[in-house]
Amino acid sequence: MDTGCLSSMNITGVNQARSFAGQLPTQRCFPSSHLASFAVKSLVLRNKGRSSHRRHSALQIVCKDFPRPPLESTINYLEAGQLSSFFRNSERPSKPLQVVIAGAGLAGLSTAKYLADAGHKPILLEARDVLGGKVAAWKDEDGDWYETGLHIFFGAYPNVQNLFGELGIEDRLQWKEHSMIFAMPNKPGEFSRFDFPETLPAPVNGIWAILKNNEMLTWPEKVKFAIGLLPAMLGGQPYVEAQDGLTVSEWMKKQGVPDRVNDEVFIAMSKALNFINPDELSMQCILIALNRFLQEKHGSKMAFLDGNPPERLCMPIVDHIRSRGGEVRLNSRLKKIELNPDGTVKHFGLTDGTQITGDAYVCAAPVDIFKLLVPQEWSEISYFKKLEKLVGVPVINVHIWFDRKLKNTYDHLLFSRSSLLSVYADMSVTCKEYYDPNRSMLELVFAPAEEWIGRSDAEIIDATMEELSKLFPDEIAADQSKAKILKYHVVKTPRSVYKTVPNCEPCRPLQRSPIEGFYLAGDYTKQKYLASMEGAVLSGKLCAQSIVQDYSRLSLRSQKSLQSEEVPNQMGDVSLNRPIKADPSAGGIAKGNRILDTMSAGWTDERYMLYISSMEASFVHQLYNYGNHPHNANGNGFKVLRRGVWEYIKYERTNPRVQSGTKCCLPANPWIQHFRPRDCGSNAQSDGLEASVGDHESGTQTNRKRLSVSHGREWVACKGDNKLLGESTEVSDQNFADDEAEVEAESTVGRQDTLIGRKALQE
Repeated sequence: MDTGCLSSMNITGVNQARSFAGQLPTQRCFPSSHLASFAVKSLVLRNKGRSSHRRHSALQIVCKDFPRPPLESTINYLEAGQLSSFFRNSERPSKPLQVVIAGAGLAGLSTAKYLADAGHKPILLEARDVLGGKVAAWKDEDGDWYETGLHIFFGAYPNVQNLFGELGIEDRLQWKEHSMIFAMPNKPGEFSRFDFPETLPAPVNGIWAILKNNEMLTWPEKVKFAIGLLPAMLGGQPYVEAQDGLTVSEWMKKQGVPDRVNDEVFIAMSKALNFINPDELSMQCILIALNRFLQEKHGSKMAFLDGNPPERLCMPIVDHIRSRGGEVRLNSRLKKIELNPDGTVKHFGLTDGTQITGDAYVCAAPVDIFKLLVPQEWSEISYFKKLEKLVGVPVINVHIWFDRKLKNTYDHLLFSRSSLLSVYADMSVTCKEYYDPNRSMLELVFAPAEEWIGRSDAEIIDATMEELSKLFPDEIAADQSKAKILKYHVVKTPRSVYKTVPNCEPCRPLQRSPIEGFYLAGDYTKQKYLASMEGAVLSGKLCAQSIVQDYSRLSLRSQKSLQSEEVPNQMGDVSLNRPIKADPSAGGIAKGNRILDTMSAGWTDERYMLYISSMEASFVHQLYNYGNHPHNANGNGFKVLRRGVWEYIKYERTNPRVQSGTKCCLPANPWIQHFRPRDCGSNAQSDGLEASVGDHESGTQTNRKRLSVSHGREWVACKGDNKLLGESTEVSDQNFADDEAEVEAESTVGRQDTLIGRKALQE
């Protein structure tokens, strides 16, 4: 039995050490208040410039502390902290907004957390029984945890680091040595390191790490690589964004970078960043990562969470939300986004039939799930339509428990440089909660996984063992003749983070949507850290910021919604919640339509059509009589509702108003198009206003509609406007859609089911 010394250092830098011998407990072996890190070190002395130091003999567990790096002085950390203070320092709302958020991954949790900080009430809904989304984890029957991925926290994650500080859980990050360690496929069992010296500033420390490594790249290759990166260093962010249209492989050829740089470095980086190969990945992704890592001294320094993410990270956020009056509900799966007549969100409908209403709504689900939830009425808006290019990438996470402690490993993240595996770590060494001195548990990311996602777990484990036999040739054999598998877990995510392929950057949406009161959060939304935990947290902060900034508008919208439910409109009994009191005389309605039952409650199709018809009559009357009232000559226009957003549209009247006795002919207008209701013979009277819809002969281009109002005037469509009448189902810019006309290609006498027209939604 090996013996050694175990020490830990708390966040204040006080060193505490104790010696140990014999077996340590396998779970929670260290006080949670300490920041401990275990390193597996060889007793063989390292020789300068030689690889012999990578061959292992007898090992001992040596305790080495890596305190939290000083991140507080970096520009990005300060900017992230300033954004956090925006919520704490914002004016307390007189009436907090109730914000419904679907999805309790890091984006949804972040949105809810910062809304609660600003004094609002988030209601966070999670479809599953576990928190975390892409950082979720589960406990098996033995009490061991298995996760959706191998999650690494970088120093270049300023919003994540601020979040840990705000929650008071900074000591839950186990910081590792400032190195990047790569396996050597051509030298099984050996590794190559890039060590970043702590004494040098950025980017000199990164350049030093690259220059000092002579095992992966030759000096001529390093020089050509550096020359290729010069435009990115000099051009800054504009240059980085301009490379979105190129894959990593295409960019390398363009810059004259040797192919071996791709084989030795970029394949591993691409798979670690986005789980795909360089011939698919956008070069922008690589350059953003390099920019963050090279511009900050501790940007590339890595930390592991000291336990499972749902309990060690997500629950503190939930406790914070609840302590400020927010709610978090599990097993609450969003089924449908229900809309109001004006196209805004009415409520979130859940699979159990529950309807959750709020003053604002956020979808923080992955992009692939959200695309399935987008209402049909929104589908042609470019904001939502562009999401089709964003597709999640499949990922497989593998956990294998062995019957022995593997010696050829490190207390760090390891880049496998395998054709099937991306990165891996011995979690029994790197993670406090998973620590076991007698048995190793390897957690590996299987990527690219597109060809493997549909295969059985047994096939995936067999392929993994084949690759591990190359990394641990003295300890692991594919047939398990050496180290034996005690158990394994395979976690498949068919659609994980969005696939960062060329030209997808313009498709990423802002957090504030064009639909008033509806927002998005997720690492796929517009933010500078792409698909990552940092990107998810930042997207949630930006989403919450948009909602706080929109407080006045959202609050006013909520008040108007309540008033519309309580106050009858100018039609008397016709309101959003009151039926029209019609007289069902003559035994029914022509052409077999349903009888208007005076005892029924709510809207019927006929009542809805009468209400819309009267609105049209009022609108047209307003338009053509505006000259009878004083007005600003420069103020010609109307306030209209487009895609749930109020807009003021100016117009120029190009057609004169034609008078013909008591009749007013409606000439064509570029933004007023005629509406055609379902044929019926119903009528209603209310407060002196009478609207009737009668049956008329219909044809493909000659349908006519008459609206009689109590003012004694009759509006008749001009015969010259037949084309306009026959091709549109819209009233002004209120966007009333005719679903039956579009789906069944019927005549323009159609049923109006929604207040958003397909044509007006196209951009």
